Amino acid sequence: MPESPHRTELFHHRLTKWLSERGLCLICKADRLIPAAFSSDEESLRRARLQNRVGFIGAIFCLIYSAVYLFVEHYYGVAILTVGAIISAALPLVLSFSGSLRFVGNLYSSMYFVIFVALTLVEGGIDGHSLAWLAGAPLCSILIADRIDAIGWSLLSILTVFGFGACHYLGIQFPVLYPENWNTLVRAMGYAGLAPFMFLLGQVFESVRRTAFERVRSTMANLSRANEKLSQLNQEKSEFLHIAAHDLKNPLSLISGYADLIRQFDELEREEIEQYAGEILHSANRMLDIITNLLNVQAIEEGKMNLSVERCSLPLIIRQIVQEYSHASHRKQIDLTSEIGSEDVVAAADFKSSYRIIENFVSNAIKYSPHRSRVLVSCRAEGERVLVEVTDHGPGLSSADQEKLFCKFTRLTPQPTGGESSSGLGLWITNRIATAMGGEVSCRSELGKGSTFGLSLPLATPATPSRGHDLFRDFRPAPSVGLPNADLALPS
Repeated sequence: MPESPHRTELFHHRLTKWLSERGLCLICKADRLIPAAFSSDEESLRRARLQNRVGFIGAIFCLIYSAVYLFVEHYYGVAILTVGAIISAALPLVLSFSGSLRFVGNLYSSMYFVIFVALTLVEGGIDGHSLAWLAGAPLCSILIADRIDAIGWSLLSILTVFGFGACHYLGIQFPVLYPENWNTLVRAMGYAGLAPFMFLLGQVFESVRRTAFERVRSTMANLSRANEKLSQLNQEKSEFLHIAAHDLKNPLSLISGYADLIRQFDELEREEIEQYAGEILHSANRMLDIITNLLNVQAIEEGKMNLSVERCSLPLIIRQIVQEYSHASHRKQIDLTSEIGSEDVVAAADFKSSYRIIENFVSNAIKYSPHRSRVLVSCRAEGERVLVEVTDHGPGLSSADQEKLFCKFTRLTPQPTGGESSSGLGLWITNRIATAMGGEVSCRSELGKGSTFGLSLPLATPATPSRGHDLFRDFRPAPSVGLPNADLALPS
């Protein structure tokens, strides 16, 4: 029963694919000899690949036909094709040493032209098969030579073919320098080899074209991503400047106003001076916090965080923070308490960074909690991790707010309940620093019922280094008047 046309077509497609993939896999090895200087220019790299691969194919065909000619005692053909095989195989090396695509393209075109003119002269002129190969010279020249050079070689090949035709028309005969009894085989082999040669040239061209297209597409994709990144950075820069201008305006206005009040009065009571100085100091601290956070963003993005993982007593940090924020919580009548599971809970973390992260959580909890509410700071070990959680009874966060919670320059729906300020950077910085220490930050929140922010850090092991001296002697938070800013200060 004859095969269906569909099955026959599928078989030929798979056979063609198999031959092209296996053949090109071997041919592409010649690309290793391409000079690195061509890698910076896509067009030069494409032409270098074409020249190397076409030269490789030419060397293979010359060797195959040399073997056939040797079998039929066509010694002139053997000599001509052996020279052609040597030159073709040497082309990748010539390109590697010369670095000139034009020189190699013209060398190959001239070799191709001379070989088939010579074979035509010793195989009977227009009656031989070599003239058909000479007619294919323009295709090779177009693939591997410069455009102007390719046009010249194409015209020369066409004129040469017409010249052999004119000689035949005028009765000029050329000798056949091999045994006549092999004439049919030589011609059949010559014409039969032309088709796969042109097929391989087409495959080489398509392979190089596809590779160049993929590189261009990859470059365009990278360029598109770079443009998106630049657009994002430009937007962040605009937000950066907007936040700086907006958030610095109010404290500067307060400082200017209180300074003007002090200047207008000749004599002031000490209580008034302390009050004005306190407001000025508070405004100055707000400005310092804003500027510090903006600088922290740059330090984090440039990878300049200086973290030192060591034995870090989280209960000690929690008690210190609860004590320092007792005044701020008292002003809003907030019950700030701690709940520590064990005094022996020691994490492997950077002390200053851990302090700042927990302080950030506590400060935010007080900032967004209503008056006469409660804030709880808890600490406990969970397996090989230590978990610190800060729970408030504030307005809570919606699902939309939680999705962008740790993003940069994020302003959430809840507003501070005591007129405090926020730059939208604190939680982003907190998340980045925690990740750099091998920790994680988390948030559980329900709208209208409060939020719980958590910091998970690895437990310290016997191998974790210890500073061995008073941590709080070397690290004191910057003094602040009133409620401190909740944004995080990057450790120095």
